[in-house]
Amino acid sequence: MIQVIRPITTILTFLVIELNLRLPSMVRGRPLFNRMVYAFENVLNETLTWLFYDLQDTTMNIEKQIESSVDPDKNEKLDGKVPGHSSTPIARHCPIRIPLHAKVSTVTSVKVPTFPKDLSEDHRHQATDMLEWLSIAMIESPRMVVNNSLDEMLSRWDTPDLRCGEDGETSSKMTTDVSHLRYHAFLPGEVALQIYIAVIRATKRLADTWSAIRLQSFDGRQVMIFLRGDVAFTWQYT
Repeated sequence: MIQVIRPITTILTFLVIELNLRLPSMVRGRPLFNRMVYAFENVLNETLTWLFYDLQDTTMNIEKQIESSVDPDKNEKLDGKVPGHSSTPIARHCPIRIPLHAKVSTVTSVKVPTFPKDLSEDHRHQATDMLEWLSIAMIESPRMVVNNSLDEMLSRWDTPDLRCGEDGETSSKMTTDVSHLRYHAFLPGEVALQIYIAVIRATKRLADTWSAIRLQSFDGRQVMIFLRGDVAFTWQYT
């Protein structure tokens, strides 16, 4: 399971803006000059923080980070350094750089439902329950743990039965450990796609595994994707 939400990988603490005041248009009363004055009086009148992501930086190996999270034996390969800092366009402005790393946690003895093999328009209830369980798993709620001791008077929620009428489907719930990788970063869509592909490749060698990813944009839009084998389900939050 992986969760990707906003902001920050690299922060530009200041930005130099150059204006040629010798231009013929830079005369009081001219539109360009008036726009400059308006900007200084109404917009550029306080310190601003700029976020910058270098799409050309190929030294950040996201797949290695995720593989090390899945396989602890590979942790020694990550040195935590920030590579490629001298070649970025903003290097001469001395930006503050923060490496992109996932926050990894493991929830033990989780009651995982039997996920359906297919969802159709007739299975809206199961689709809603499945999305609810994945969302609760994302926040690592103790209610999904086998030895949960929360009083049922406070919460009667339990791991749902997601059977959709498949032949031979049982209501048994598997108990297993769930790994949660969380990226809190300023990420373009291309990098979010790389993260999910890396998760799929890292877990492909393990039998009967599943993965889920939740993405949130700056404008608040969210999407949840579940993948197990050749089956994928997608929810868009509205």
